[in-house]
Amino acid sequence: SASSAPAAGATVLFHDLDLSIERGQRWGILGPNGAGKTTLVRCLLGEMEPDAGTVSLGTKLSVGYFRQSHEAIDPDLTVVRYLQKIVRNECPDQPLSEQAARNLAGAFLFSGESQEKELGLLSGGERARAALAGLMASAKNVLVLDEPTNGLDPAQMRSTRALIAELAEQRTVLLCTHVIPEVERACARVLVIAAGRLVADGPPAQVLTPENLAKVYRIDGRLHDVGGRPIIVTTPPRSPRP
Repeated sequence: SASSAPAAGATVLFHDLDLSIERGQRWGILGPNGAGKTTLVRCLLGEMEPDAGTVSLGTKLSVGYFRQSHEAIDPDLTVVRYLQKIVRNECPDQPLSEQAARNLAGAFLFSGESQEKELGLLSGGERARAALAGLMASAKNVLVLDEPTNGLDPAQMRSTRALIAELAEQRTVLLCTHVIPEVERACARVLVIAAGRLVADGPPAQVLTPENLAKVYRIDGRLHDVGGRPIIVTTPPRSPRP
């Protein structure tokens, strides 16, 4: 449980928030930019202290954090060498063969010469896929994904969502996003937050309703088929009125 008790005039990102994430669960945190999603995750991971309340972490957690900046990626490594390095660092007694690394890279849509490209030369979408492949190769049992499809084109977004769903099958996942189809596809429970308050909490089918989303997004009322499912199309999100 956590809340904020800021100085006068400071912005409250969230308050009176009480949640428990169990091993193997897939959670989504949905809200507009600036709603406090990344700040909440950093508090949960112990990177930031909440102004009030407590955060308790379970035992034997190994967290893999997909950050928007990808600053942990070595730009001089190729895609294949990057995947091999991750496994070598975490499981030195179980190295990843070059062929296994190439097979994994192929599963994340790297083929032929693209597997030999240095990470620093990849596009934003390619770096995102390489980072996700690294999480798949790792021994992390908790995955935190912060806006994993930011800046991608529609085709890249669809393929990346499928990869995220695959990553979420056997691990605890916390997905932060402002994109509705991502939590629909990968998460079993969703927190919708905006303007320092919890708008809704529960399974996607129950909380991603027009009534709840209208408190966070401007909805144009049309339906759009994404990944074979009709969903609500939204314009860029805004913070709700008090």
